[in-house]
Amino acid sequence: MSQAFSKILIYGVGLMGSSLALALRKLDKNAQLYGVVRSTKSKDVIARMGIFHSVYIENEFLSKPNWSDLDLIIFGTPVDTIEALISNLPHDLNAVLTDMGSTKYAIDVSVKKLLGSKHKYISSHPMCGSELSGPENAIENLYSNKLCILTPIEGSDEESLLKIENFWKSIGMLCYQMDSKTHDETLSYLSHSPHILSSLMVIWAERMAGEVNIQSPMPIMGGGFRDMARIAGSNPEMWKAILSENRKPILNSLIEFQNELNLAIELLKSGEQKDFQKFFELAAIKKKSLLKN
Repeated sequence: MSQAFSKILIYGVGLMGSSLALALRKLDKNAQLYGVVRSTKSKDVIARMGIFHSVYIENEFLSKPNWSDLDLIIFGTPVDTIEALISNLPHDLNAVLTDMGSTKYAIDVSVKKLLGSKHKYISSHPMCGSELSGPENAIENLYSNKLCILTPIEGSDEESLLKIENFWKSIGMLCYQMDSKTHDETLSYLSHSPHILSSLMVIWAERMAGEVNIQSPMPIMGGGFRDMARIAGSNPEMWKAILSENRKPILNSLIEFQNELNLAIELLKSGEQKDFQKFFELAAIKKKSLLKN
């Protein structure tokens, strides 16, 4: 483990938090890891995993918090709850702070408002989620060879930024920096809207072809449909928060997608085979560009 942090609190131990704890425990068997969860059920699941030094139910922790004993605090809760958590922090906190939220601008605003012009908060977005949720679905190598976007917030110090960057790198991540506004706009195209489109696709497909499909001994679908459907219906609570926090960029991206879909419909109506050949050729080029291969 990065030598900068010896006592780490993961506040919100779902899939991401429990997977992170597994990765940290693999890195350092003696790491002091603490977790905060919302329910007795989650606490029992995590306790059986044996990866945390102590696990607390949220109400239990907040009634007698030990913020001052920590080196690093990681918020793993939905993004719309992080502002309230920040507001409960003591002003003389020594720990470095970060989160794993999928939207950044609202967190940026909250940190500047609540922590002032000098703080140790470096927002993070490890891009390594899953369609599954909950600590029982933890994956030890979830973070390995994945991208972590860092969005430093005005007032944070360079030392904290370096510590957080080294922390994510220590569990095998690659790091990249951008400002919070650019992050949210970019992710609306490359993460947020695709989840909506995937969910919309399975609702539409089941409505139109579900009756025939259910009669078959196996699902009637190709690999392409399976790939596109994989992320449909992901954690509703998490996505409710993301859609609320990043509503305008997501709305704009979906309107632009609608315009592109209308062009494809008109192209299909025209029946011009050469035009569709160019369409798929262009898509192949753009895919290579996006995937960097």
